[in-house]
Order: sequence, then structure tokens, then C-alpha cells
Amino acid sequence: MQFSHQALAEMSGTTIFTVSRVLNAWEKKGLITAGREWVILTNPHVALRLAEGLGEGRSE
Repeated sequence: MQFSHQALAEMSGTTIFTVSRVLNAWEKKGLITAGREWVILTNPHVALRLAEGLGEGRSE
């Protein structure tokens, strides 16, 4: 599936700016590799921990 930043913003109830900022931050951390209308999850275990609220600086 292909998703534009606009589509991701609409699905997540946020702005294109926020989507871009988050994707850039995740790419710098090595969680994803992103291109135009595609994202590859390169570190799914860390991404899952972040989604569960157990990311950096948090204890289990």
C-alpha cells in the first residue's frame, strides 16, 4: 500500500508537518527507511515497544 504524508496525517488525526517530523525522527533513530509514499519498518521490535509506550526512557 502506498500512503502520502497527507493520507497518514488524515488517518492519524494530525498534520502533514507532524507526520514529516515523526517520520524524520524515526528514520534518524533507524526505525524506518522512508521514501516518497513508502515506509519500510527496519527495526520492528523497537517500533513495537514505542507503540506500547515502552520506548526510550521508560521502564517496563
